Amino acid sequence: MKLINHTKISEDILERALLDAARSLRKRVNTSQVVVYVGLTRSWHSRGIAYSASKVLWDKKWRKVNGAFRIWLNPDKNKALVRAEDFFSTAQHEWGHISDYQSKKLLEWSQRKNGRRPLHDYRPEEKRADEYVKTARPKDQYADTILNLAIEIETQK
Repeated sequence: MKLINHTKISEDILERALLDAARSLRKRVNTSQVVVYVGLTRSWHSRGIAYSASKVLWDKKWRKVNGAFRIWLNPDKNKALVRAEDFFSTAQHEWGHISDYQSKKLLEWSQRKNGRRPLHDYRPEEKRADEYVKTARPKDQYADTILNLAIEIETQK
């Protein structure tokens, strides 16, 4: 996994949280060639967007990849544990999309009807990703990772 970190949080802790989120899904996800951009947001929850990218520009070179996603973290120190759990859930959701992009199965994707896309929650790919998160291993198994991320959020300036 290529991690592009635009936060002050330690890359080791972010990478462990992201990889644990991928492992928790019980899906076949090739994390070795995925690019993950991590940034900050002032929104009340974490957000993410996944791409089925085959090439990404980094270090002024085009590199072959097997998917990419961006994820934004809210660095609110007062609710660090809630923010860390939210980041973990969002990462699981985005890894679910990457799993779909990497699978060679014929999956249902949202279609434009009358020139409009369906609302976010009604798209088949979003329903699938939400189902992956619901059937994932319990977060209790990754409590130490989430707690380390929360501590790191709390100690940021």
